[in-house]
Amino acid sequence: LAMPCGQILSGFISDSRLDHSGDGWQAAYGPILVLCLLALPAIVFSLMIPRTPAGVAEPLTAKLAVRHFHQLADLWQDRVLRRTSFGIAFFWGFAGFINLWSIGVAKELTDGGPGFGSMSSRFMIAASLGMAGGFGAASLLMKRRIELGWVPVAGIAMTSFTLLLAVPHPASTVFLVLLALTAFCAAVFLTPLNAYFQDRCPAGRRGELLAAANLQDCLAGVVVVATLYLLSAARTALDDPWWLGP
Repeated sequence: LAMPCGQILSGFISDSRLDHSGDGWQAAYGPILVLCLLALPAIVFSLMIPRTPAGVAEPLTAKLAVRHFHQLADLWQDRVLRRTSFGIAFFWGFAGFINLWSIGVAKELTDGGPGFGSMSSRFMIAASLGMAGGFGAASLLMKRRIELGWVPVAGIAMTSFTLLLAVPHPASTVFLVLLALTAFCAAVFLTPLNAYFQDRCPAGRRGELLAAANLQDCLAGVVVVATLYLLSAARTALDDPWWLGP
């Protein structure tokens, strides 16, 4: 909750300071200075942590560097866990896509100037409220047991609302409502998968399998960034069809 709130407030603060100074660097200077000052107490408190004996660190080798991927191979050997982890990775990839895409939309509408931060924050508010509501609703729906039946229902709803996002203007209230509903359904989609994955993992290997699933989530984020880059490049090529000649 603290992280989305910080991101939301940063957009409005940035726009407000940009209106007064007219300089993006000056608009960012004040908040960065405040953040640096707030970090000082954390450094002081860290010096009060009691020292403990250093553990035995395994030397960094090529084998150690790729061991994480071996855990991923172990995860994929279990068909149920593999499919469940794919669903979880899809959620994180989808959430990352919506987040980066909404920032791109805000930049497109404002040309990256005044109003960009506020519009990005409005998108973040809609997505954050929708996701928080979805997690709350999922916890009530699955209070007594893990119900995987909600996964396809939420997945279909999430896909439908995503397609509907292409209809209204991004600056309209309807767009924000659809964005919130998309995030709501995405949260309901994730909750049973996440709970089932942790419950299904063997107790003796839960840490390794969770680490492998987290690696998979990160790889999904890489795919999302690459996809957005390719879409941007395709749009530039279509706007300027150099291959057709003069």
